Amino acid sequence: MKGVLFAIIAGIFISLQGVFNSRLGEELSPWHTTTMVSRWVNFFCHYLFICSGWKKGI
Repeated sequence: MKGVLFAIIAGIFISLQGVFNSRLGEELSPWHTTTMVSRWVNFFCHYLFICSGWKKGI
């Protein structure tokens, strides 16, 4: 069940990344916007991974 939830959240973030990249791309270069959004998504995914209790199985 967690996998389905994470897949839905990932799809939402991919969609948001496209919107943010197009909006920020008007002011900054595409590399800057992709890096900024990717880092936020990476941080959030790591946060979900840690909070999901992945250490409990070890």
